[in-house]
Parts: sequence; structure tokens; C-alpha cells
Amino acid sequence: MNRKKKSDDKKYTWGTCATLEAYSDSKTILLDFDVARPVPSLIKFLARLRVVGLRARWCSYYRTVRGWHVAIGINLALTPSECVALQAVLGSDPSREAMNLRRALAIRVHGVSPFWRKRWNILFKEKLL
Repeated sequence: MNRKKKSDDKKYTWGTCATLEAYSDSKTILLDFDVARPVPSLIKFLARLRVVGLRARWCSYYRTVRGWHVAIGINLALTPSECVALQAVLGSDPSREAMNLRRALAIRVHGVSPFWRKRWNILFKEKLL
């Protein structure tokens, strides 16, 4: 009798299927807040940016099912690792930033195609599966 194991399903998992809300670039910070609390404070973001010597050029808030997405345009281009550090300092979801750091290190160590370099730091608008 040949029974299918639960672990066999994981072999064929493709990852998350979703529509994209925003891509990051070297001058855009993407923040994810998965707590249904009040709107994250723009004043706190601006104060922390000022501490590290940056200025916000623009800011967008998006309501999600579980919280908020915030995109902030800044005045200086950052490396992927600097971007992850700044997103963490601004309070973005720690698990998301841990995965972003993993991807940023992979970019530096292994190099990636332009396709994946554009997609290392994204926000999903809605998950389909």
C-alpha cells in the first residue's frame, strides 16, 4: 500500500500566491504592521528618520486585513541591508525583516538576477491562497 505523506505536499509548494502592492527600491522603505492597532505614527517615523540623518520625501498608508502597510520615500539611496535595518528601527514586523535580511545577504553573497533583485522587499496587497 503506497500512502502519501504530509511531507510530500511540501515538496511542491511554490510559496505565497498574492497580488503585489509595492516593490521596494533603494529610496523606498516598506513597513508592515500586523497588529490591528491605531494608525502607525508618522511623527515617530519622521523623528527616527531624523536621528539616522534621513528625510521623508513622501509617505503612503494602506489598510490591510491584519494591520497596516506604510511606504516611505526617503532622500538617500540605501543598500538592501541598510534598508532592512531602517525598516526594523521603524518598527516593521520582525519576522518580515528577518526574511528580508536573509534575502539581502543572499543578494550580496550569491548575486541574483535583476528579476529577483527587484523583488527582495515587497508588500502583498492580498494573498490569494
